[in-house]
Amino acid sequence: MHSGGRQVTLDDLRQAFRDIQSPSMVKVVIRKHPRAPDNVLTELMEVILEFGLKVEFDDDVVPFVPDYGSDESARAPAAADDHEESPSRAG
Repeated sequence: MHSGGRQVTLDDLRQAFRDIQSPSMVKVVIRKHPRAPDNVLTELMEVILEFGLKVEFDDDVVPFVPDYGSDESARAPAAADDHEESPSRAG
């Protein structure tokens, strides 16, 4: 999960929600990735309801989750392969 541009846990959110002075004035906006496990949303909703916060689901835009662990060079063809001339054209 991400909140405020950083990765967070349910405990992190619970602490942030605990620090809210006026829970009735706060709305939590949830943008769920289609592949996110349902139990994550269920657990998050329980924490939100525990503190009496309002919830809004943002379904307008599918969340983008970058894959920082992939090795692009292993999947992309080498640039030199695209520009090599065949022996018949090398002349």
